[in-house]
Amino acid sequence: LHILTGRSRFRLVREPMRPRHLVDLSALGGAAFLNECSTSVVLVVFNLLILRLAGNLGVAAYSIVANLAFVMLGIFNGTQPLVSMACGRGDLPRQRTLYRMALALAAAFGLGITALGLFAAPPPVALFNSAGDPALQALAEGGMHLYFLGFLFVGFNLITASYLGATERPLPSALLSFFRGFVGIVALAICFGLLFGLTGVWLAFPAAELLTALFGLAVQRREFLRDPN
Repeated sequence: LHILTGRSRFRLVREPMRPRHLVDLSALGGAAFLNECSTSVVLVVFNLLILRLAGNLGVAAYSIVANLAFVMLGIFNGTQPLVSMACGRGDLPRQRTLYRMALALAAAFGLGITALGLFAAPPPVALFNSAGDPALQALAEGGMHLYFLGFLFVGFNLITASYLGATERPLPSALLSFFRGFVGIVALAICFGLLFGLTGVWLAFPAAELLTALFGLAVQRREFLRDPN
């Protein structure tokens, strides 16, 4: 109603869609697209690996850990609109301030979530284990101890990729997202699973996030040096 009654400065106009527009829009949304699509691929790969290594009980334990992790991942989203607005205004100090604030908040949440996985796993696992199966409880708790170590690095990775996309640097943003969300974690899950069994599969997530963080630090330093003073 705000738009339709004319009180808004926003107006709908006819604008021919050119191929260049589609390329630009797709590139800027590429990181978010990869994050969404890769989740399904990773779930399938992990389920198949764990089914071979630990059977149906292992898959049930992974579903608990994955669902809990999925909820926690949502905490680290939400900075892109603010950074995009600052970028559109050409306000570089505001962009960097938002980035630093987001990283500080993500670090605090990451430590808290990791502590939850290490020291308080029984209650959240029990929410999904209504039958009280002790084997499932033990397997899922052990998975949380290892899998949730990845949250030490998740915040930095997601926020850095989001920041780069919001400031119109789609290629490094998409590369970070593609590695952490698909190539890195799938390759590590397969390799670690063959080498270390179920423990290796649990560790694939934190290992992928750690490698992405190292890559992200290099990308961050290079891209920030390109910003105007």
